[in-house]
Amino acid sequence: GADITGIFATGGKAYELYCRFCEPVTGIKAVKLPSTSPANAAFSLEKLIKAYAVILEYLSQNKFLLDGRAPKRVRPSKRNFIYMSSAKFRM
Repeated sequence: GADITGIFATGGKAYELYCRFCEPVTGIKAVKLPSTSPANAAFSLEKLIKAYAVILEYLSQNKFLLDGRAPKRVRPSKRNFIYMSSAKFRM
């Protein structure tokens, strides 16, 4: 299996579902990100960029290159973080 070390949930519902069903199994806390839905008018593009910057911080701290390539210690076929939204997380 993959060595997953970071999980990012887009929107409250994805975060809620992850915490309810997945976190008890994985033991990994998720980072809750704001929804990118047009219905979420409370967040301007500037605020969304700032909120999503935590993913870039995570990738840089974990030695991932920003062009998508991983260093030799991590096989490119492995994923070390999960990005999920409620649209892709249906029960």
